[in-house]
Amino acid sequence: MAVRGSAAISTTGVDATLNFASVQDGDWVLLPLIWSNVALTATTPAGWTVLKAVETSGSRRNILFGKVWHTGDSTSVTVTLSGTTTKAMGILWGNGGPTAIGDFVIGASRLRNTVGASPRTQNIAPSITVPDNTQVIVVSLEATSLAESPNTILSVDNGFTQVLYQPQDAIAIETIWFGEKVITPAGTSGDTTISYRNPQDNNGWAVQIGLPGVEVPPIDPLPGFDNVFQMIRRGGCTWAHRGGSSNWPEMSEYAYDQAVLAGYSALEFSAQRTSDGVWVGCHDIDLNRTSQTTGLPNISTMTWAQVQTYMNSFNSGGTPRPYYRLIDFLDKYTPTHVCIVDPKNAVSFRDEF
Repeated sequence: MAVRGSAAISTTGVDATLNFASVQDGDWVLLPLIWSNVALTATTPAGWTVLKAVETSGSRRNILFGKVWHTGDSTSVTVTLSGTTTKAMGILWGNGGPTAIGDFVIGASRLRNTVGASPRTQNIAPSITVPDNTQVIVVSLEATSLAESPNTILSVDNGFTQVLYQPQDAIAIETIWFGEKVITPAGTSGDTTISYRNPQDNNGWAVQIGLPGVEVPPIDPLPGFDNVFQMIRRGGCTWAHRGGSSNWPEMSEYAYDQAVLAGYSALEFSAQRTSDGVWVGCHDIDLNRTSQTTGLPNISTMTWAQVQTYMNSFNSGGTPRPYYRLIDFLDKYTPTHVCIVDPKNAVSFRDEF
């Protein structure tokens, strides 16, 4: 499974042609197009499907085509507009995913003028719900009359990695950004915000596409420490405090998994005790901060079942995570890592702990 290639061009005129010589039989292919004259329409290339119908965002129009490639398909694809204008096109292709266009999971698009208040600098690609092992692609199209400096996006959240950025150039100010990540297990991908450097209240559009059925190779955890003495002997040992709470929902299973993959050999867990005797990962005496709510009582007065009705959304990157039991943490990580556990407030249950 992989994103195997990408390309982009900016051009003027009626026709725009892209070369697909590197695309192989069975590859999925995405082709977005943004152009600058809202009076013009685009013709769908033969053999392609419109994944997102044309939409107008300010003074730009946007459309997204897609297909599953087959041996014998033309390696030269021309998209034709109804008149001359500047435009940018991108292509992204990969293998190991859907075998038919109907397997694509197409999300809702969102226009820039619906994102927050003026001055706007962001596109948002709405979340999609996908099955296990889905490659999720974000397509973000944008144009601003100001020169980008540097000529890149500013940032993207929610764990997406940039695959390609078609920047402003001497021909067109329209830009194209592709990002990707793999979702497993099944669930929601989360809203994704792409931040640009210059304000522009319109002229922006973004969407997520799910490509189910990718092969996800197993990832072996990076080695930790066999024991505390081994840890002490290593100079500069770094702990994943609260599972790495600056990056992920603190003390969630997901956070510890990411910390292990990032190479942290010691994992720290702060524990609170529920009224029915379950030790749960939370630094605070209540869930208000980590679930981003108000008015909840102390965890010591809540049952584990009540705690489970809330999700840890702090630093969630758009994907809240369940609260995590200490016993599950110890079962999973003590065979391979030094684990440091801090009982925060339930001092009267020291012996039980």
